[in-house]
Amino acid sequence: MKVVDHITIGVSDLERSRAFYARALAPLGFAERGPWSDAGNELSFGLPGAGDFAISTRPAVAPGTHVAFAATSRAQVDAFHAAALAAGGRDNGAPGPRPEYSEHYYGAFVLDPDGCNVEAVCHAAPAVGDDGEERFGSGAPFSLGVEEELFLVDPVSGAQVNSSAAVIARLGPHDGTVERELHACQVELITDVCRTVEEAVGTLAGLRRAVVATGAGLLGAATHPLAAEGDAEITDKERYERIRELLGDAVATPVSGLHVHVGMPDARTAIRAFNGLRRHLPLLQALGANSPFRHGRDTGLASAREVTMRGWPRSGVPRALRDFDDFRATAALLTRAADVPDYTWFWWKLRPHPRLGTVEIRALDAQSSLEDLSGLVALVHCLARHAADGDGGGALEPPGELLDEGVFRAARFGVAARLPDAEGRLRPVEALLDELLATLAPTARELDCAEELDSLRGLLERGGGAGRQRALHAIGGMGALLREMTALTGAGPGALSSGSDGLGPATGPASAAAARPAPR
Repeated sequence: MKVVDHITIGVSDLERSRAFYARALAPLGFAERGPWSDAGNELSFGLPGAGDFAISTRPAVAPGTHVAFAATSRAQVDAFHAAALAAGGRDNGAPGPRPEYSEHYYGAFVLDPDGCNVEAVCHAAPAVGDDGEERFGSGAPFSLGVEEELFLVDPVSGAQVNSSAAVIARLGPHDGTVERELHACQVELITDVCRTVEEAVGTLAGLRRAVVATGAGLLGAATHPLAAEGDAEITDKERYERIRELLGDAVATPVSGLHVHVGMPDARTAIRAFNGLRRHLPLLQALGANSPFRHGRDTGLASAREVTMRGWPRSGVPRALRDFDDFRATAALLTRAADVPDYTWFWWKLRPHPRLGTVEIRALDAQSSLEDLSGLVALVHCLARHAADGDGGGALEPPGELLDEGVFRAARFGVAARLPDAEGRLRPVEALLDELLATLAPTARELDCAEELDSLRGLLERGGGAGRQRALHAIGGMGALLREMTALTGAGPGALSSGSDGLGPATGPASAAAARPAPR
């Protein structure tokens, strides 16, 4: 028997809340059941034959209201969360296990249009195929998804602003998703599943425009060049409060990354792609380096984000994996040892993401230029597709110590770095990239991203993101750097592309990176 027969909550706008709940509750099997009376100020929703939940403008909106809807599976919880966000809700806790509540508690939380905390929860033990662990093959193979974390700034000065909640509340219609991040001075822009790099970058361009339309500025860099340590506030979400509790002062300085997901047809292919991508982490780090300034000074690094992230646990280069069972066993051991719910608390530079059915690269700094971003996404897309069909040519997987050394050299010198090959010999980034572009040319044609992949030559000539920042700073100081980076991030495709960045031809590796040359 039911403990509670039905419940009514107050809403300020009946039609707005009606649209939200109709969409958010649909994955749980709820449908609109009509009004409970002729007053015209209420609507009910429920499962077939029932009207268990109602919204009404008659009672006042009650701050702190929390309603939890029962889900029959974890997949339903995931679907509720996605539908509620698409309907205009604000994320208040992503889908995931909550073992602190009960052994099999799996929930997701969203704030409705009036700020009420709406939850879907499943208490059932995970069933085979419903544990969120293996969705490989659930979508088109080698599809693409991209997430970029960007700083919220004053649109004129570029100063960091803790305004993510206000910005998301003012967003207009848009494709894709905008979510709050660990720090209140950041937002994460997330594409839907895309077929091509062009489609993904087009979605991100639209999301950038949507954020800028709220009156906020955006700055694409992996560290804010000027903000002082401690200026950033932690976002008031359960996951982020837990991260602060676990990491302490390691999260005092916010960092922003570019994450690329590539869909995998099965778990075996995912591990093959994971190991293949792992070999190229130093080169990816070098090409994506875009954070030379931190706390108002030049760090001497191309990627201060990389050095900052070294203070985080579970954030480095993971070892090669034998197979998916190896990943499962490692994830189970590490989640237990780290006292975290699941593998999404591993901030490795790349990871299998079985819940999404993808392999995810996390090594790249956030970018200001969409042209640079498109080249980096194309490189990851092609590398994943190429590695999925290969076996590594019989080569031994490079040891973590070698890759870690390469990653640091990449973070230190960026595109001017010399990186170790499998024998430890140092080779210039330019030579490594030339070889890789030739190898990946057929794959790029297959994935319809040949032009985007080839644009990496221009990125190299400009000195990468770090070189661009140093060139801007050399001309106009910190104020000019912040203004120009803010303008570039919000300008859309084509801005500051090769030959049109206003810096002239002397901003390639020979000049922009010359202040920090790699040792010969």
